[in-house]
Amino acid sequence: MIKEKKYFTLPSIKKTVMKTRTIITLLVMVCLGISKLVAQCPSANFTTTAPACNTSFVNFTNTSGNVGPGWTYFWDFDYPGGGGSTPATSTAQNPTGINYSVGGNGVYTVLLTITNGTCSSSILIDIDIRRARANFLPSVNNTCVGDSLMFFNTGTPGSSPNASVVHSWSFGQGANPSTSNAVYPPPVKYLTPGAKTITHLVTVDYAPCGGGIRQDLITQNITVNPAPTPNFTSNSPVCQGSPVNYTYTGGGGVTFSWDFGQNSSPQNSTTQNPSGIVYSSAGTKTITLSTVNSFGCSTTYTNTALINTTPLANLASTAPACTGLPVNFTNSGTSIGVVYSWALGSGAAPATSTLQNPIATYSTAGTKIVSYTVTNSSNGCFRSASQAININQTPAVTFTSTAPQCVASSVNFTNTGSTGGNWSYNWTFGSAAIPALSNAQNPTGIVYGNGGTKVITLTISDGICTKTDTSSITIRYLPVANAGKDTAICANAKVQIGSNAIAGNVYNWFPVNTVSNASASNPTVSPIAPTTQYIVTVTNTLTGCLNRDTAIVTMLAPLVANAGVAGTICRKDSIKVGVGLVKGQIYNWSPAAGLSNPVSPNPVSSPSATTIYTLTVTGSGCPPVTDKVTITVHQLPIINAGKDATITTGFFTQLTVTGALQYSWTPPYALNNAGIYNPVSNPDTTTNYIVKGTDIYGCINSDTIRVIVLKPTFWTPNTFTPDGNGFNDVFYVRGDGVRNFEFRVFNNWGEEIFFSNDMKIGWDGTRQLGGEKMPQGAYFYNVRGVLTDGTNVNAKDIVNLIR
Repeated sequence: MIKEKKYFTLPSIKKTVMKTRTIITLLVMVCLGISKLVAQCPSANFTTTAPACNTSFVNFTNTSGNVGPGWTYFWDFDYPGGGGSTPATSTAQNPTGINYSVGGNGVYTVLLTITNGTCSSSILIDIDIRRARANFLPSVNNTCVGDSLMFFNTGTPGSSPNASVVHSWSFGQGANPSTSNAVYPPPVKYLTPGAKTITHLVTVDYAPCGGGIRQDLITQNITVNPAPTPNFTSNSPVCQGSPVNYTYTGGGGVTFSWDFGQNSSPQNSTTQNPSGIVYSSAGTKTITLSTVNSFGCSTTYTNTALINTTPLANLASTAPACTGLPVNFTNSGTSIGVVYSWALGSGAAPATSTLQNPIATYSTAGTKIVSYTVTNSSNGCFRSASQAININQTPAVTFTSTAPQCVASSVNFTNTGSTGGNWSYNWTFGSAAIPALSNAQNPTGIVYGNGGTKVITLTISDGICTKTDTSSITIRYLPVANAGKDTAICANAKVQIGSNAIAGNVYNWFPVNTVSNASASNPTVSPIAPTTQYIVTVTNTLTGCLNRDTAIVTMLAPLVANAGVAGTICRKDSIKVGVGLVKGQIYNWSPAAGLSNPVSPNPVSSPSATTIYTLTVTGSGCPPVTDKVTITVHQLPIINAGKDATITTGFFTQLTVTGALQYSWTPPYALNNAGIYNPVSNPDTTTNYIVKGTDIYGCINSDTIRVIVLKPTFWTPNTFTPDGNGFNDVFYVRGDGVRNFEFRVFNNWGEEIFFSNDMKIGWDGTRQLGGEKMPQGAYFYNVRGVLTDGTNVNAKDIVNLIR
């Protein structure tokens, strides 16, 4: 095994040297600074015998300035710490025989530092040592046929301004490329196995030495291991969904890695001969096999397998179905380029089919196995599908009945078809049947409200299979029975009831004791009870059907008209007139104006003036009777609360209302008495007052007044003209709501010339004491007081007097 050697590149060394040179320069500057204070510092320098043409030994001569006894020297011949020289360091003043053969050749940096313990000086100088050196490292010592291999040059690098370097590489048998002249050769790939010999020749022509040629040669061996030769066969082409088996036919394989391509299951395998690979899609599949041999060398081989299209086989049907009814089968799989073969199961007609979507009926019930095969016409690939369907038994539907029957007589029905607990029944009995429907197996007691032909429908079902049968029955009509309308008669009167006779009908009346002829169709009756119910029974002699009807005869007492007692109301009030209802009487009031219902026995009356109402009562067979009643109407009092009032906060106003005897104010807020005609009002906010007044008849009416409340304030003009024309002659403080009022006027010297504590007294432009007319000009005034809402006033301003 070859150990990896670490090499410093020239650029990295030079970066380090540059940093060090900066530090040394700083030290020199510090030293120079100190020397100005103490003594002059030395200046480090030296010469060498480099470049050395015929030897690797170099001598160094110290040429530093300002040095003397007591100075020490330190040399580093491959700075910083490269180890490319022997010895690596020295403390001699002029070291000799420094050998640079170790580590090869190139440019080296030499450091010299001199010091006397107080001052120091250093210098870095590059020297050039050139020798031919061949050396390299392969990326690996063992490789495989076909793999790429790198060779790293660790000897003499490329050419420099002082030397021409030529590299000659030979990579051995089967190498591609086989040779190279690059300093760092390209990757090499070996096409044959075995031991390979690599040679590296370095030729250096060093110009400063007169073109002397130096050479170095190195030889190394590597091993190229053989690669496996994978190959395989398969049982393809196969149909989609069929298994594919792969057989390894190559050589040298130890481990295997298969990729079976798109839509395969499984996708990968590591066995030598994988089998049972199934593809979910058709087409050409790319199979990749990677094989590794005992040397660890691998080779990848790719081939294809053909998967033929297998048609899809999916079927659907309209089953479950019932015997005798068609079942539709649908191929929902492949429908292009295929042929079909159906087996439709036992009892099917037809039993087989080659149609894409056949139709069959089944004569027997039960579970049927239906299968079909879809075959690709071009490659023979096929697929089958099957389905179990259920065929249920269709019921038998027949029935009988007890018809014909008369209207209102019961009809019974008997199911003579399929019976059993698994069947349900649904009867429809036709028009006017009560009930109209039934779910009983044998329904009874069906009654019809009219005669004629009735269509009966019976449906039997088990929830899956259903069958319906329809038949007709006859319901005999009932004879017409007409006892006449209910009627009312006066006491001891007679009335004819019934209707005209119809041929073929026989009539019988009950009760018979007050009937003139109990077998007549329209006898005369003379009831003796207040209410008598007469029943006629009519029988048709042909059908035997009978019918009945009833007429009620009410014997009325003599008519009574009672308009009620007279009443007195206020305008817009109401009062009832009349009394309670007497059955059989018809009421009519006149006039109708002001009545809630003029045909009611006791309507609500709301007349606008005094009215006499007349009630007329009529009834069947009785003469009309009348009665009167007077409703006196008092008009409402005229309530007048006056005009809306306006006050200032803190003041009051007296309200006055007329038109009645008694009064009530609402709201009572800020009123001294809400029950008098003239209360005093002093609200804080604008308020609407409603007053209700009651007159001597107890009639009530109302009116509304609004008390508007203003916030207390005052204002003054800025000019007045006391010229006696009656307009703007006096300077007043306008407004209201000011208590403790004080009004003063001053001239320009601050002399008070007018005072008033009454807002109704203003300044007329004269001096208050003496009556002297004041000249035209501006005068100061002051208004003081307290507003009614408690706000203090102390206003000052100027008024212009113009004459």
